[in-house]
Amino acid sequence: HAALSRRYVLCEVISEDPRCRQCIEDRVLGLAVRDAITRVHGDYGLACCSISFTVKYLNAYTGTVLLRCRKDSYRLLCSALPFVRHLESRGQRYPCSLNTLHVGG
Repeated sequence: HAALSRRYVLCEVISEDPRCRQCIEDRVLGLAVRDAITRVHGDYGLACCSISFTVKYLNAYTGTVLLRCRKDSYRLLCSALPFVRHLESRGQRYPCSLNTLHVGG
């Protein structure tokens, strides 16, 4: 069943720049994660992860993020998350990192 073949990755956005929280949006975060996957695993890794990758929940106030991906590609996703170094929004780059808190599903 497709509904049972998902993994959820709970992360927090860590940044010393308070403006970083203001730019946290689904699209911005999704692009940063996809970029990290491409840098670490190339086009193949991105293709594997992109099939059902989505930002399911995001709270800019707390910096909490819930990512969803396919069960068979969650290791590719998790191994790329430490390589997210910044979020880019409206022409500005804000240094940050993603700390993985839990993987479930």
